[in-house]
Amino acid sequence: MFVIILYLPFLGNLPLIHEEPRRALIARTMMETGEFFVPTLLNQIYTAKPPLFNWLIVAFSLPGGEVTEFTARLPSVVFLLLTAFIMVVGMRRYLSLPGQIFLGFAILLTPELMAKANIAEIEVVFVFLVTLSIWSWYWLYDRGCSGIKLWIAPLIIVAVAFLTKREPSLVFFYFSIVPFLFFEKKFKELFSIGHIVSFSVMCLVIGSWLAIMADSVGVNALLRSLQGEVVNRGLTSSAIDYVKHIASYPLQLFAALLPFGLLLIPLYMRDTRALLKQRYGNLYVFCILAILANLPLYWFRGDAAVRYFLPMFPTILVLVTLLFEIYYHKLATERFANVIRKVVRIFAVILLLLSAVFLVTSSIPLWRSPPSLLMPWYVVLIIAVPLVFVAYKLMRLAFQDSPKIILPVLIGNLIVVKLLYFSALLPYKIERINEHRSGIVVMKKIEALVPENEKIQVLGHTHYALWFYAKPGLLRVPTEFNIKEYKGYIMAYDNDPTLNNLIGGNWQEVVKMPYRDVSLVLGKLN
Repeated sequence: MFVIILYLPFLGNLPLIHEEPRRALIARTMMETGEFFVPTLLNQIYTAKPPLFNWLIVAFSLPGGEVTEFTARLPSVVFLLLTAFIMVVGMRRYLSLPGQIFLGFAILLTPELMAKANIAEIEVVFVFLVTLSIWSWYWLYDRGCSGIKLWIAPLIIVAVAFLTKREPSLVFFYFSIVPFLFFEKKFKELFSIGHIVSFSVMCLVIGSWLAIMADSVGVNALLRSLQGEVVNRGLTSSAIDYVKHIASYPLQLFAALLPFGLLLIPLYMRDTRALLKQRYGNLYVFCILAILANLPLYWFRGDAAVRYFLPMFPTILVLVTLLFEIYYHKLATERFANVIRKVVRIFAVILLLLSAVFLVTSSIPLWRSPPSLLMPWYVVLIIAVPLVFVAYKLMRLAFQDSPKIILPVLIGNLIVVKLLYFSALLPYKIERINEHRSGIVVMKKIEALVPENEKIQVLGHTHYALWFYAKPGLLRVPTEFNIKEYKGYIMAYDNDPTLNNLIGGNWQEVVKMPYRDVSLVLGKLN
């Protein structure tokens, strides 16, 4: 119910933007052609990403018979919920009930995960699979499993993760497991028959899909895709940019984990680390080693985005939860407790301020005409008034140093931020996108200018949103264009060199409109 209230409202109201139309287009093509193993995009085989995420979009779209904004984004919401569920269930052996509740809410409410759960992108599904592969291995190991019982299930999950985002699935898994085996002095487990057999099964699953793709596009195309996705991605063009990345990346990660990441601050204290090791043993060691082994791959990689490290966020949040527990159960040193108390007090004040801002948003209709999706003022008022009262009570309790306040204060901040997003940010975001960045708005304008039975020849690369929102069969891909023989409508960006060569006596410009920081031109060759 919490996920339904927090994530599903307005999920389909924002037009597909950025990389979302690409995922949706591939899924729609799968539904139309019945070809599910070789993803195609605008009649070209798509090698950059495997098809599993597109399969999920298809699965969620089948009941309605078409891919929509809602069905394209729904897999991300569902798999964030599944990530929280499997981590809470899997950690019951190690955490108290408050710790389990904290971990579940932390996964559902960490800002970077929240943001990715609202879009039709691969990240959250990949987070789920990587997290499940890593932690299923640890849970089996901690129960004394060895050989094929230890390796087969996690490595099958790695194979499924590979079908989502390829090589990083292997890197995250082995960079988490191998350091821990070294620490446990059980490195020979990597050479056990059970691991070798399980690894072979994983390779069989991965190799089957790669063989299908190689048969369709050739080995060289797959290798070029590997270079583009793994080797070249994240590289910077200057030493200054690289230094900036090195300096800022930990801060970016820290910001993406707020406010829960603030609980990591006491880790600088030696006695805190000793207490964690004493109380949680291998659980603490596994978290630390997995995080520290994977972090340098992205920290020192150049311009790697925070989302590349997102699969490690649930593991970081397990570590945060361990720190929460020792504070909640009053096991920490006074110095540790003082740090957390200050954090809670600050966020208790922020919660009251955010609640007051949310209350003020109910008056927006009084001073400007709001977009149609703005939450009605009376709904905001009904929610905001008790929210302000609760926030005030929590702030008073926070200054009385009650450890039980930490959970509602941190969770409350993120819930109110989400409510503010619904009431005051999302409507204006949609309005702003509809001005110059909405594929559906642009295509409606263009379709109104083109006779019913005419088609439009597209030149060069145009954004995939235009293709997703165009009427079926309206747009023709660039490879179909023959400049010497063609007569009819043409669409391209105004900086396209082919378009510039066409402008002349037989060219008639129909409309030019701003779109995604450039101009989109519709014209006709007579």
